[in-house]
Amino acid sequence: MISIDDPAVDAAVAGLSGRSLGYTDRPEVLGPGDRALCFGDVCLNHGEVVAALRRGQQELALTYDSRILPGSAAADRWTVFAVLAAAVAGAVVVVPGHDDDLGELVLEEWVSHAFVPAAEVSALSDSEDLEAVIVTDRHAGVDIVVSGPLAGKSAGAADPWVLQER
Repeated sequence: MISIDDPAVDAAVAGLSGRSLGYTDRPEVLGPGDRALCFGDVCLNHGEVVAALRRGQQELALTYDSRILPGSAAADRWTVFAVLAAAVAGAVVVVPGHDDDLGELVLEEWVSHAFVPAAEVSALSDSEDLEAVIVTDRHAGVDIVVSGPLAGKSAGAADPWVLQER
C-alpha cells in the first residue's frame, strides 16, 4: 500500500517531470494520432501529416519519377536529413516561424536536437532538454567552434549523407 502523504512518496512525485508526455506510450509503435510536426501554434499528428502529404502529392502531380528541389543552400542537406531522421525515430519536428525567437522555442518545445547554421547557435537557449546542436554549415576541413554553455553539445559532420565507418 502506498501512503499518499508519505514524505518519500511526495519527494518521488516532486522529482517527476511536470510535462504531459506519457513515456509509457512510447514503447508502442507510433499511431496516426501521435504528434509529429509543429509550425508555431499549429501541431499536426502523423495522420494529418500523411493526409497533407498525400493531398500535396496529388495536387502537385508528384510521382515516383518526380525529382524535388527543396532549396538551394548547403544547410538544406541537413534539413532533409533532420526531417527524415525524425520520421524514422518517431520524433516531433518543430519548425520555427520567421519571427520566432529560437531561444524561447528551444525552451517551450523541449527541443532536444537543433539543426542550425553557425550564425544561429548563439540564439539558442541552453536547456536541460537540448542534447545536441548540429551546425549545418560546417564544411569539410573547417571546424566551427561553439563556445559558451552549448560548447559540449556541438556535433555534426560536414555532410550528413556521407557514410563512414565509425
